[in-house]
Amino acid sequence: MPIKNLQQEGPQLILNTSGVICSNTREIVASNIFEDVIARFAQSLTKHGSPLLDRLKLDLSQQGDIDCLVSIIRVLSVNTLEQLVKLLPNTEHLLAEREALHQLIEELYDFWRQFDRFMVCHS
Repeated sequence: MPIKNLQQEGPQLILNTSGVICSNTREIVASNIFEDVIARFAQSLTKHGSPLLDRLKLDLSQQGDIDCLVSIIRVLSVNTLEQLVKLLPNTEHLLAEREALHQLIEELYDFWRQFDRFMVCHS
């Protein structure tokens, strides 16, 4: 998706694009904007001291762990958790924390829904 940028104005997210938008899950999770949203979510979790971070062994104040979270969500968008632990190194502990991982994904969805989202297509 040729996204120009993602702007946040208080409770509003404004997606500026020129051209075709994502048409499926794979395209969405592969986009830079997806990474941006996950980074904003990570910042929120860290700011509020989410106990999920300890359970999932994530230090989202570190870029490497944010990148790891992006990878986890990308892989989970098309694979099971059991397949994920085979594909991504050092994720075996997630099998024992299935409920916490599910809660994290639900919180990501709630985080996304809290915004009024707008798309501006420049042609």
